[in-house]
Amino acid sequence: MVKAGGGCCGYGCLAIVSMLVLVPAILLYIYMNTLFLLIIREQAYIQPGGEVEKQWANPEVPVYCKFYFYDLINPEGFKQGERPEFDEVGPFVYREHREKYDLQYTYDDTLVQYRMDHYFTLDLNASVFDPRLYNITTLNTPLAILLSVETHEKSETLRDLLNAVVKGLGEVDLIVTKTVDELLWGYDDPIFKLAHQYDKTLPAQFSLQQKNLTDDSELWSQIFTGKGDSNLVGVYTHWHEMTKLPYWGSPQANGINGTDGTLFHTDIQKEERLVAFIDNLFRSGYFVFNNSGDVRGIDTYRFIIPSVELNNDTVDPDNKPFFMDGPAGLMNMSALSPLHPPVFMSKPYFLNAPDDIIDGMVVNNSMVGFPPDIAHHDSFLDVNPLTGAVLNAHKRMQVNVLVKPEPSHIYDTSILRETYFPVMWVDETATITPSLASAFKKKIILPMDACSIALLALMILTGCGFTVSVGILLHRKTCARDAGSQLNHGRWRRNGSVNDAAPNETTTLLQ
Repeated sequence: MVKAGGGCCGYGCLAIVSMLVLVPAILLYIYMNTLFLLIIREQAYIQPGGEVEKQWANPEVPVYCKFYFYDLINPEGFKQGERPEFDEVGPFVYREHREKYDLQYTYDDTLVQYRMDHYFTLDLNASVFDPRLYNITTLNTPLAILLSVETHEKSETLRDLLNAVVKGLGEVDLIVTKTVDELLWGYDDPIFKLAHQYDKTLPAQFSLQQKNLTDDSELWSQIFTGKGDSNLVGVYTHWHEMTKLPYWGSPQANGINGTDGTLFHTDIQKEERLVAFIDNLFRSGYFVFNNSGDVRGIDTYRFIIPSVELNNDTVDPDNKPFFMDGPAGLMNMSALSPLHPPVFMSKPYFLNAPDDIIDGMVVNNSMVGFPPDIAHHDSFLDVNPLTGAVLNAHKRMQVNVLVKPEPSHIYDTSILRETYFPVMWVDETATITPSLASAFKKKIILPMDACSIALLALMILTGCGFTVSVGILLHRKTCARDAGSQLNHGRWRRNGSVNDAAPNETTTLLQ
């Protein structure tokens, strides 16, 4: 009996210890993500010399700009009123560099001010042709701007500029042939040259891009570091020394809101909007959840720009301050320049634009065909929801110039179709490298997985220990009860016979 009692005591202690370990293990497993999130929040802000500062200031993830041009193959027919026909040519690939420097933190490290070297370098091996040698036939955009000023501009200053340019202008053509390099980074154009002579603030060359964006290096910007409030990490307070833009039609539209789109706060939820300031569109916008996935084995949420962001002001009056007075799917960019050029941005291949715009042209594209599809022509961000890091991104935009059938003494376009002439589209893309993804997993994912496995193993072991010990205790209790019952109600044996009656006062022992 002593041994049995000692065994029961031992199994009882095992059950108690198992329960004391099992309950905290279950609670830790349930709230493990919350605990890890608290740890990540304490580290996921931009601090002097920190890992986040390193990846934000000089990103190791390579960013590429892939340019695709619409090469007009029926220039004479287009000038006679035919619908334009194009061959899409690309990609012409450039590495984009955004190197932040002159970082200046506030005394409490909650804000950081910086300047940025922003430039492009050619990746010839990834390009379909050498952009310095390959010619593209396209719209003479400077002439289209001049025609727009002539027809629609009422400003006396611009009318004087128009007259000065026209006096010195010789014969011009609606269509030009230039190399990709010239179209992207600039070429001497007689219209721009004459306009620059009249007004030195205007550029002397025409270009679709700037190879070295001097404003980024000459003007400072400022963001929240996320210290003290991780929801503010990367959010602008100033961009190019401005807190508000001067271009749009309301204070809300001119607001510089959100991050630059390369990082967001921790603990991203599917229901929220991710706000970003899109610098090459000079406006803020938002992204909404589309689906879940992964990038190189790391969980991500995909966020896209909703089509309602590109609705015109007839469909969505909230877009009226952005002068969205054209067709849905096209953003009017004329307010960004004193010349008010008839330039409209859209998604590539007029994705989310009316069908009649797409039907008004023919594009030969051996890669994906025409009309557009979301996989090749929409923009998106793949964001790790735990850390807010953007692991994969495609920002895709198309440059279009509006040409109207209007009489002019400079160049008569009255027989043309009204056309949103597509000049080019660009895919600005960045994807985390395999080595950086491996480092991310080792620092973030593997510790979480290891803790999860360890807690599961601990719960299984302690659960088994608790179950076995309780089972043995219950079994011994049952056995003890049965033994007691047999002692009190058992059968008495005498001379090999069995007497089923229990002994009492009237039972005679001797027959």
